[in-house]
Amino acid sequence: MLKFKHTYILWIIGLFFYTSCNQTKYVPIGKYLLKKNKIIVIDNKDIDKDELADIIKQKPNFKRFFRKWRLSYYNMIDSAKVAEKRLQKNEEIKKKNNQLRLKEKRINQRRIARARKKGKTGYRKKTIQLKDTIQPKMFFREWLKYKIGEPPVIFDSLLFEKSIEQLNAYLKRKGFYHSNVAGEVKYKKNKKAVISYRITPGKRYFIDSVYVVAKDPEIKKLYNEFYSTYPSERLVKKPFDIDLLDHHRYLVAKFLRNHGYYGLQKSSIIFLVDTSKTNFSTSIGIQFNDRLIKAKSSDSTIYVPQKKATIENIFFHVSDTAFYEGNFKQKIIETNKKLYNEQFLTTLDTIVYTPYMKKYLDSSRTIIITYNGHLMYRPKVLEMQNHLERGDLYSDKKLEQGYLGLLRLNNFQAVKVKIKEKESGTLDIHYYLLPTKRQSFGIEPKATNSNGFLGAAATIFYLNRNIFRGAEILTVSFSGGFESSPPIFDETINGDKIKLSAREFNIFELGPSIKLEIPGLFPITNSNISKQLLPKTIISSSYNFQKRNEFSRSLFQMNYQWMFHLNQTTRFNIGFPGISAIKLINIDKSQEFENKLNNLNDLFLLNAYS
Repeated sequence: MLKFKHTYILWIIGLFFYTSCNQTKYVPIGKYLLKKNKIIVIDNKDIDKDELADIIKQKPNFKRFFRKWRLSYYNMIDSAKVAEKRLQKNEEIKKKNNQLRLKEKRINQRRIARARKKGKTGYRKKTIQLKDTIQPKMFFREWLKYKIGEPPVIFDSLLFEKSIEQLNAYLKRKGFYHSNVAGEVKYKKNKKAVISYRITPGKRYFIDSVYVVAKDPEIKKLYNEFYSTYPSERLVKKPFDIDLLDHHRYLVAKFLRNHGYYGLQKSSIIFLVDTSKTNFSTSIGIQFNDRLIKAKSSDSTIYVPQKKATIENIFFHVSDTAFYEGNFKQKIIETNKKLYNEQFLTTLDTIVYTPYMKKYLDSSRTIIITYNGHLMYRPKVLEMQNHLERGDLYSDKKLEQGYLGLLRLNNFQAVKVKIKEKESGTLDIHYYLLPTKRQSFGIEPKATNSNGFLGAAATIFYLNRNIFRGAEILTVSFSGGFESSPPIFDETINGDKIKLSAREFNIFELGPSIKLEIPGLFPITNSNISKQLLPKTIISSSYNFQKRNEFSRSLFQMNYQWMFHLNQTTRFNIGFPGISAIKLINIDKSQEFENKLNNLNDLFLLNAYS
C-alpha cells in the first residue's frame, strides 16, 4: 500500500514537470511564448496598475497557483489525433442521419398507405430530428483541448507597439501630458518572452478655474445652481482627467434637462482647455452648443438654440379593442387611418378629462385619453400617474416617474413614452398603453421534505386586474394540504413513548385568502393626494384552519394599509386607524394534550398553545 502511494505521488510530480517543460510545444520556430507583462511606474502612486494592465493588447496565458493550466491542457493533447477523430465522428453522424432519414421515409410511407386505405387525402407527417452537423457534440479530448484548454499566446511586435501607443494616450487622458512609456522585450532561451513597460508619467495637470460659455444666461445660472446642489462635482483643484470631465458633462446635461432644457445632451457640451500654463494648471471652459434636430421640411438636420420647453398636452393612448363593438379593421379603412401607431393599435375615440381640486377644475392637470369603444380605466387613475402637467417645464425625472408609475399599476404589458416637439417650442407627451390580460386562473402545487417528514399542498388562485376600472388588482386564493410532522411531546400523558417511525399525514391545513390593491389612499379622493408619493392601499383578509392529533387551530386575519414612497429609497407603510391589523385565533386542544401541558407547567408552551 505504501509503495502504491509513493508511485502515485511520483507520477503526479512527473506530470507536473512534463507539462511545465512542455509549454512551448506548439510555439512555431522563430516565435516566442508571451510569458509575462511587467508594468513599472516611476515615482507616481496615483496611477492604477490594473487599469494599465487592461490597456495592454496582449496578455499571457491564464495562470493560477503558479501554473498555466489551460495552456497545459491544450498542449497535452495531440491536435492531429483530435482532427482525425473528428473526421471519424463526422462520418458517423452522417451515417446516422442517413439512417434517420430512411426511418422517417418508411414511417411516412406507412402513414400515407393507412390514410389512403381509409379514404383520406391528408396524413400527419412524421419528422425526426437529425444529429447536428454544424456544431456537433464534442468528445472528451476535443472538449478538453479547445473548450478548457487555451492555445499559446505568441508575442506580436505590432501589438507591442500598439500597447505603448495606447498607454501614452491613457496617460494623456488622465492629465499626464509630459509622460514617457518605454517598452523592452527580453527573449529567453526556452522560447519565452518577458515584456516590460517602463512608465514615467511626470507631473500631472490640475484644474485651477472654470468658466461657462452659453448664449442663454439662464444656463449659466443653472450651472452655478448645479455646483451648489452637488458640491462634490466641483472641478476646481481636481486632476485634469478626461473621464472625470465626461462624467461631469453627463451630470450637467441631466441636471439641465430636469430644469426644462429638453433635448440637451452631453454631446452638446464641449470643454475649452488651456494647457499652456507653466505651473501645470489649466483653465476649463464649459461651452454649451446649439442642439441638432431634424428639419421639418426635409430630411436634413439643422442647429437650433438651447432653450427651455414647456408641456402643452398630455395624451394617454389605451391601445386595445376588447370593448370595441363592430369590425375594427373595417372602421380603420373607412377613416383612412393606419392600423398601428408607434407599434400600438390605433385608437378612434377621445375624451378630455380635468380633475376636480377642492371643488374646482384644475386645467393644468387636463389629459386627453384615446381608446376604442369603451374606456376600461377611470381617467383619474391615469392622470395620477402623470407628473408632467400642462404648463410645467420639461423634466427627465418627472417623465421617468410617470413611466414607472404606469408600470407599477401592473395593468399594462407594454408602456411607451413618446415626446413630440411642436413648432411653437412646446411639447406634447404621449403615453402608449397596451393593457395586459385582465383575468387569469392558476394552480401552484408544492411538495416538501423536512428530515423525512413529507408534505403535499396546492394553491388555486384567481387574479383580476382592473376589477372596478381603477387599476385595482384582486387576488383570491384557496390553499390546502397534508403534512407529516413529529409529535410535540416524546411521550403520552401515561408516560408511554411515542413511536416516530410512522410517517402518516398527521396535519391537515386549508384556508382561503383575498387581497385587493387599490392605487391611491382609499377612501381619500385621488386628486387631493400628491402624485410624488405614489400612494397605494392594500386590503387583505385570510382564514387558516389547521387540524392535527393534539389540537385544531383557526386563524382569521385582516389588514388595511396605506403605502407610499417618501423618496427613491424610502417607502412608508401606515395602518388604517382601528383596522390596520386584526388577528383572531382560536385553538381547540384535546383533553390529553391539555393535561400534558398542565403537568409540564411550562409558561412558554402554555402561552404558545393558548
